Amino acid sequence: MKLKEIHRTSTFTWSPSSSLPLIATGTVAGALDESFSNESQLEIWVPNFLDKNEFDLGIEGQSPLKGAVKDTARFNRLTWGYVDSSRLWGVIAAGMENGELALWDPAKILAGAGCAA
Repeated sequence: MKLKEIHRTSTFTWSPSSSLPLIATGTVAGALDESFSNESQLEIWVPNFLDKNEFDLGIEGQSPLKGAVKDTARFNRLTWGYVDSSRLWGVIAAGMENGELALWDPAKILAGAGCAA
């Protein structure tokens, strides 16, 4: 039984936090989305699994999107880890299509820091 659906052409990772399940999605390399956009984004979602009426995420006007940052390259791999007392939301790491390893602070993305994250 499908619980939620995120309308993105993305790779994804779950947050390691046990308190509130978050999902990060990164625009996947080598694929086109329905809008044929070249834009690359890292987005953090807070799906509400108790709300049976909230099924489609990422549709305009019905988004539990909590934060997003743009990047110049698309994502090959995405992982979320390293939670400790100094980084309560951990670190998001990505292998990018251009061969780079990129690291983000989810706390800054959730706070709306944009590209400074």
